[in-house]
Amino acid sequence: MLQRDKADFEDYWMMLGYDESRIEYHTELNFVCQQGELVIIDEADCFMFRNPSAFKRFVAEVCCLCFTATPDDQDIKGVEAKVVTALEFSRFSYS
Repeated sequence: MLQRDKADFEDYWMMLGYDESRIEYHTELNFVCQQGELVIIDEADCFMFRNPSAFKRFVAEVCCLCFTATPDDQDIKGVEAKVVTALEFSRFSYS
C-alpha cells in the first residue's frame, strides 16, 4: 500500500515543491508529530475500527485530515457513521 500511495500522491508533492525528505509514510499511528505538521490518514476507518480510543486520542493531538471510502454504501445510519458520531468527529462528504 505504501508504494501505491507514494505513486498516487507523487504529482501533488511535485506540484507543491515537496521532496521525499518532507513526506513520511506510516502504516501505524505510533509516530510523533512536530508542531505545524499535517497528518493525512487514508483509509482512516481501518485505524478507527482497529482501536477507536487510540485513534481518537491520536487525532486529537495533531492537525489531521482523514479519508475513508463511502461509508456503509451511503447508509447514514450504518455502523461507520455511528462510530464517527460516537467519537464526536465531524463528517464531510462530496458527490
